[in-house]
Amino acid sequence: MDRDQTTAFLAHIGAIPFIACALLSSLQIEAVTIDLSWLDILLSYSLAIICFMSGTHWGQSLAASGPQDINLFIISNTCTLAAWFSYLLLNQRPALLAHALIFGLLWLIDRRLEHNKMITAPYYHLRRRISLIVILCLLSQSIVLPS
Repeated sequence: MDRDQTTAFLAHIGAIPFIACALLSSLQIEAVTIDLSWLDILLSYSLAIICFMSGTHWGQSLAASGPQDINLFIISNTCTLAAWFSYLLLNQRPALLAHALIFGLLWLIDRRLEHNKMITAPYYHLRRRISLIVILCLLSQSIVLPS
């Protein structure tokens, strides 16, 4: 596999836990090997991926050769901290919504990076597709979560 194929493969594989946890939680299937709900696992995985994606934006900022029209250092740290605090301090529904919002913001940043030619169009389209899957998984769980 070349670099682009590897990137696409890993991005799609990375969406599988979102889909699986959302589906298993919706079907009310208990997690059998650990003492967490599928929703807890979904939120913790979401936090990990937000931190990872924020880190890629931090790296983009470090790699940029000229002035940038957005401060990726501040935005990436803000996204990470917002996701972490929402995970720690909010109930599940608001945390799911906060994480969906943060993934939306990360997608908008990717859009801006593609517009500024800091990322390639194919990578942006991949990120858009995966972001949509992730956001739909998070939003679906906020909707089906019992009150």
